[in-house]
Amino acid sequence: MDQDSRVLALLAAPTKRVRAWYTSLVGNPLIMVASYSDDLSDLQRKLETMSDVEVLVLDAELFGGPDELRAMLEAFPDVITFVILPPEAGQPEIETVLSMPTVAGGWRGDVKLPEVVGEIRDAVERVRGPLPQPVPASPVASFIPEAPEPVAPAPPPAKTLPMEVSSPSPASPPPPGGGRVVAFWSGPSGGTGCTTLALAFSALAASRGIDTILLAFSEPAVSIYLHLDRVPNVESFFTVQKDRLQAAMQRVGWGGQSNRVGMQVILGPARPRDGKITKEQLSSVIEAARAAYPIVVVDVPSLPPGGNPWSMEPLRHATDIVLVMAPILTGISATVEALATLDELS
Repeated sequence: MDQDSRVLALLAAPTKRVRAWYTSLVGNPLIMVASYSDDLSDLQRKLETMSDVEVLVLDAELFGGPDELRAMLEAFPDVITFVILPPEAGQPEIETVLSMPTVAGGWRGDVKLPEVVGEIRDAVERVRGPLPQPVPASPVASFIPEAPEPVAPAPPPAKTLPMEVSSPSPASPPPPGGGRVVAFWSGPSGGTGCTTLALAFSALAASRGIDTILLAFSEPAVSIYLHLDRVPNVESFFTVQKDRLQAAMQRVGWGGQSNRVGMQVILGPARPRDGKITKEQLSSVIEAARAAYPIVVVDVPSLPPGGNPWSMEPLRHATDIVLVMAPILTGISATVEALATLDELS
């Protein structure tokens, strides 16, 4: 797929809905999500800094009313906007929103964005002119004939607002009890590739549009792999008074110069040892991450004789545990020992 042929969009809605929208559009051949926002101040900042965004899809529930919505849109007249109105919106509200110069259309009720990306792309073409057509990635792509000369775009039709559409099924927001905690662990032995798999799993989840945080407690491996500074790290969580999770995190981004895709990382101390932290402190870190992110990945240190809270607490909080063992005789012995430990913890 020629990435330049896709319309670049910014999504804005309450947290659960915008995450579901983002996840549903990953890999879509017609539209590429530049970013998303669930906060008005963050949305304004992104509109000010992301000059290449062509389309804004936003949920009117983020605003206090039509006047607040109009003020936001008038500040960014070059962005083509689609607005999702609540199901109870009346005809006067609908007409007020559709009369705004930058609004190309909208829907009432929840909307499944993959079903309407064609309408969004058509609206961009009516304003900007014909867009490059998406083509499949293929060895014969160089033999595709040149596109015909573009014709003048037809006059834009009157704005319409379709009837209500069915609600989407959110794909990635945390469940009511918090996100999933996936612990990668090698039992009593190290050197099995556990950290590599934890890192790969985190990157895969993030690349699929799921907000992901990696708790890299088996340090210093991850900081070396990702070329991260050793500060900030988990110790910042215990030393600041507010926004503790934010203070302890570092972001790793990829996907071109804009780093549109990324995940958060909290580094543990180098060579974690017993006595440096209480299990209650470590538990608070894991639960804070679980409350904020749908996927929490923990790279768990190997378990030394006598135990270690850096190993034991993540296992106690984990919803999923991946045992990573070497396929040799000692790996079988380590697996048996690890399973016995997990049985005792349960």
